[in-house]
Formats: sequence, structure tokens, C-alpha cells
Amino acid sequence: MVNGRLQNGRVFCDMTLEGQRLVPDGMKADVFGNLWCGSTGPYGLCGVFCYSPGGKPLGQIRLLHGVSNLTFGGLKRNELYMCAAGSLYRVMLNTQGAALC
Repeated sequence: MVNGRLQNGRVFCDMTLEGQRLVPDGMKADVFGNLWCGSTGPYGLCGVFCYSPGGKPLGQIRLLHGVSNLTFGGLKRNELYMCAAGSLYRVMLNTQGAALC
């Protein structure tokens, strides 16, 4: 920051899959700094993307409907809960959500 203003902005990721631009919605970080981001877009392409701290795609959880919100939960914060089209999905992960301060 310089004089209270952000500097050197850049695109973190473009949320594109199979040539389709998806819309991000709901984001959480894990203990390694990876960003888990819900996405909305064409049927069958949306779900959750996982990006490294540098913006490199690490993986995706595909769902039939867009994910409007997500959070880590469970005793060890290793369960990912995803809200999508009136449904709640859960998946166990090999990582943990970052602790809230």
C-alpha cells in the first residue's frame, strides 16, 4: 500500500473451465493458504475450485448447480460444506480450513 491505496494489482485467476467463464461466489482459505471458491455457471461445470496461493488451479469439485456459499466445518475443520440450489453438500478433505481469529 502507498498512501492508503493498493498498488500493483493483478488478476489472481480467471475462473475459466472448458472455455466457459464461471462466476465466483463464496470463498474460504485452508491452512496452506489455498483458496476454495464456489462458482456458478453452465450446468455441470460449476461447483468449487481450489487455487494455490499463487493462483494456480489445484482441483475442482463439480456439482450440477452453482455453489453460492461454502465453509469448512467439523471438529478438525476438514469437512467442506457447500450450498447449491437449495441443497447442502459435504465432502471430507485432506486439509483443514484456516482458523478464524
